Amino acid sequence: MFDRKTNIFIANDGTEIKIKKTRPFKVQILSGQIRDKYIANDEPLTPPAFYVDVVGGKRQRHYHTKKTIYKDIDERLYKDDLSDETIQEWEAHLDALDRLESDIALANMDLILQDGTDFELPENDDWIEDQESQGFKVPENYKKKKSHYLFTEVLELEETQELVKIIMQVSQNNMERKLEEAEAISESFRDPMEK
Repeated sequence: MFDRKTNIFIANDGTEIKIKKTRPFKVQILSGQIRDKYIANDEPLTPPAFYVDVVGGKRQRHYHTKKTIYKDIDERLYKDDLSDETIQEWEAHLDALDRLESDIALANMDLILQDGTDFELPENDDWIEDQESQGFKVPENYKKKKSHYLFTEVLELEETQELVKIIMQVSQNNMERKLEEAEAISESFRDPMEK
């Protein structure tokens, strides 16, 4: 449940979470940094290439797409003329894209929850003991510990999605208010004849 007047989100377990604005550019920067790590680690983010002979004896490089890889709409059957190596490269490419998408989504959700929430961790560390006995590694960093706590102890899946949506809306509304304020200030400097 979210109270717009106080910017307080109350989780199903009763935890009160103060909603704060977050910076959308941080999400873009973090996503780019994760992508850069994948590239630095030579992850196959680019699909496998194939070459086509063109007039004049030159060869053009093209990259495989679903249309050049699969022979059916359901994407279950590979074309017969593909080598095993191309199929393996394509599967590695798809796997790398899936992992990248997942890593970016988790990192961004963690960032949004770290920046966009404020709440108190429990005074005792019983929850940490419980998690460590279950094999979890609880982060030492205070902000990461708080988002870990939200993910693993407080929020259900639907609540997590709702909370992220609310944080983004609060941030967007705040940006819109700032734009309106900037426009009002700008308007005050306009020549009275232009108004």
